[in-house]
Amino acid sequence: MDVQLTQDGRLAVFHNDYLDDFTCIHSLTLDQLQQRLPFIPELRQVLNVAREFNERAGDDLGGIFIVELKAFSPHCDPADEFEQAVVSAAVNAVRKAKMDHQVIFDSFSPALLALAEKTAPDIPRELDISGLQLLSPAQITAITGLPVTIIDKKNSLGLTWAEIGLVFRLPGYASPQQFLATGMGLGVRVVGGEMNFFGPAEQAQPGSGAGFVSAAHGLGLRVFADPSNTEADWNFFASLGVDAIYSTIPLGVQLEPPIPQQ
Repeated sequence: MDVQLTQDGRLAVFHNDYLDDFTCIHSLTLDQLQQRLPFIPELRQVLNVAREFNERAGDDLGGIFIVELKAFSPHCDPADEFEQAVVSAAVNAVRKAKMDHQVIFDSFSPALLALAEKTAPDIPRELDISGLQLLSPAQITAITGLPVTIIDKKNSLGLTWAEIGLVFRLPGYASPQQFLATGMGLGVRVVGGEMNFFGPAEQAQPGSGAGFVSAAHGLGLRVFADPSNTEADWNFFASLGVDAIYSTIPLGVQLEPPIPQQ
């Protein structure tokens, strides 16, 4: 579940931090947002449903709910000042739902995960990578059509950060190894790769995707992959040896291996 901070400090389950008309989510209260888009729930509501389902299932399950802390866009956070607020709101929601051990905080932003580590070190974390984060500014502009501006990030973690148009503010990595080292420095338990990371890697050098997974496993990390929208996507990720695959329903339900009986 992607979460976005509202004006009244609550968390809406929504992908972007702005609407189609570029209204920033944090400029609206949750009630105002839900008046415009009634289908958007609050994170607290979804956590309560997940907890109820988990209790009905019997023994509690760890890591069943992934909360993605989205990096703010330059459009909605030009001064780079809302990161701690969204992390604190997410931690508070998880604590109130009593789901500390059932949630994983996930992000493409190591800065957000560094704040999550300080705020709630007991809640596991997952650092993700997009293929764009391994490209040069010129390559990114060629693909997206957006300008790339290198910035002086407040909490850079020693990485080079850039803004891609008014949409993204993320770090670049010199190599997959630097990405893994960043994850280890943050104490994450999981690293995640998108199809636009694994796919081009395998095309450029067959075996490199599986090599990345093996390297992560050697560091004691689990590896998640996404998105799997077709059976071919699923089979590709599975061939790399990843530990989990994000997929659509019912595709993932049809293709997932049976859960071993204890």
